[in-house]
Amino acid sequence: RIPGVLSAEYDGGKLNVESAASQSYVNQLVEQKSQFQAALVRAIPGATVHRSYQVALNAVAVQLPDSELETVKALWAQPGVARVTPQMIYTVDMDYSLPLIDAAALWSQVGGRDQAGAGIKIADIDSGINPTHPLFDGTGWSYPTTGTWPKGDTAFTNGKIIAARYYPPTFDVSTEEEASPQDHHGHGSHTAGTAAGNRVMATYGTSTIEVSGVAPGAWLMVYKGLFLDETGTGATGSNLMLAGAVEDAIKDGADVINNSWGSTAITFPADDPLTKAYEAAVDAGIVVVFSTGNSGPGYNTTGN
Repeated sequence: RIPGVLSAEYDGGKLNVESAASQSYVNQLVEQKSQFQAALVRAIPGATVHRSYQVALNAVAVQLPDSELETVKALWAQPGVARVTPQMIYTVDMDYSLPLIDAAALWSQVGGRDQAGAGIKIADIDSGINPTHPLFDGTGWSYPTTGTWPKGDTAFTNGKIIAARYYPPTFDVSTEEEASPQDHHGHGSHTAGTAAGNRVMATYGTSTIEVSGVAPGAWLMVYKGLFLDETGTGATGSNLMLAGAVEDAIKDGADVINNSWGSTAITFPADDPLTKAYEAAVDAGIVVVFSTGNSGPGYNTTGN
């Protein structure tokens, strides 16, 4: 359970972020963080709050004017600071999945491929989306009948894609990148298509075959927390950006959050904030799905 939110605010097992109790709690945290920000600037001139979190985490992302030990100690000394965690970077990698999980057998249990995922909202936290791809064509789709839709950048929504957001990078990225949900790497469109892409005909070499995602009947929610890096080859994101994506996915009402990325770190502390954010998503009634880093194909290449 998310601290401070009554169990009664869970509707059908999912957190109701729009309830009076939830909003009151969030407003309380916002006021506390406003007071913290004012005190921070007085104690550490030049420090800024990059982002505030109230749902997935009770936390703020802080940009310090330098990395000197005394500056970090001053941050630790601020009232209400329970933990200071440095920025961490995560990367993408993916191979193939549908035959591996025997999706066809699953479709037969839910009334056929087109019904797979019907009524479900899948959030894909990755490198964004190419909304013009046929896998994400909104023709024949309509937004959910409950709630306010679309969400985020409506230039990227169409009935199939019902939410699209991005999180400004906290590090240098490729000059090809832009401040929008647009996918400049390809991995985000790949994973979103694998999860919930429409049924389409595709030409591969000399063959033309029908392809789709695992759950073509599902809606897509896109959260760009990974950006094309300076080399123009990989896509990376920080824990600051990714925690923001988790926060919004919870608030937007996702049923599933897919994460096809990972880290080279072997383990994380039990109180790692990004880990806590995903635990909060689970507590909010969301199914959270992660790759194991996809560092293969050799033995003992599972990542974090």
